[in-house]
Amino acid sequence: MLIEFTIKILLIIFDSLIFAGMILLCIFFIFDYDHYFLSTFLRILIPSALLTKLLFWIKLRKKNGRLGKSLIVRRFMAIILAYIVPIHILWNTQILYINKDVLDIIYILMLIFFIFGVLIERRMLINSSGTN
Repeated sequence: MLIEFTIKILLIIFDSLIFAGMILLCIFFIFDYDHYFLSTFLRILIPSALLTKLLFWIKLRKKNGRLGKSLIVRRFMAIILAYIVPIHILWNTQILYINKDVLDIIYILMLIFFIFGVLIERRMLINSSGTN
């Protein structure tokens, strides 16, 4: 019980740091500030948050037993939107030869996808805690 609570708090802190980092990255990129440290920080933080989340879900699965298909699909969607898309964008935008305006839009979409992924996950967490 204490381990689950600690992991939930850690995940909330990770998601808050990623959200704040993405907002700052969008602002820094739009106003042409140096964002190298921030993008490196996000490249380290996002995979560690993803790993922690996967371990948490494995622990919950062992505790709760069998999962439904809809829950697995929602978890998969949340992971893709909140973690896979942002890390893919952060890793690959430096090698693309596209206009700065397009990159502004890409970073804003990355932030929106992260918000949707976190909202999907929070809804799952609220529904699972409400049924128990």
